[in-house]
Amino acid sequence: QEHRLLDECQQVLGATLPVLDVTALQAPVFFGDSLALSLRGKELWQLEQVLEALGDEPGLALDEDVDCPSAVGDALGREEVLVGRVRRHPRDARRLECWLVADNVRLSALTAVQLAELLLKQSA
Repeated sequence: QEHRLLDECQQVLGATLPVLDVTALQAPVFFGDSLALSLRGKELWQLEQVLEALGDEPGLALDEDVDCPSAVGDALGREEVLVGRVRRHPRDARRLECWLVADNVRLSALTAVQLAELLLKQSA
């Protein structure tokens, strides 16, 4: 799943693909996908601008009430990808990390690619 997501990002973003680390967590639940996304940009991330952009993006829901949303408890039955735990890496301000959860019955991995595109726009 991790390799498939990286391949899809490469196809969509081509040569503009930054250093992207994806960890897919498989847990014994009936529904849901969870991803830890780490993206290294060319510039320092302005966290306020990233949060504003994420909050305005269709198909994404920035979950500010829950630091780490869960696929079953928070995303089940929703059509958005929930984004939580958005932060700069503590040792590298050019690296942005976030936690994504989604109801996998309703969404495909392409949504994660859309998020990567949005974050790339913010780092330019």
